[in-house]
Amino acid sequence: MEYINLKDKLPEDEGKYQVNIRTAHGHRESNAIWTPHVGFVLIDDSLVDDEFIEGWLSSN
Repeated sequence: MEYINLKDKLPEDEGKYQVNIRTAHGHRESNAIWTPHVGFVLIDDSLVDDEFIEGWLSSN
């Protein structure tokens, strides 16, 4: 499956999603919970240095 870029679309439903994190050396995957009031919150993970969440996988 291909990740949906956060610049293109945000999730509509609250819940757990697989996210794509941009790192200094490429990408890595992690899990996060999405709520529209807070955004993505990583589960048992954290962003380091200049990392950021770039995209997410739809559960559909």
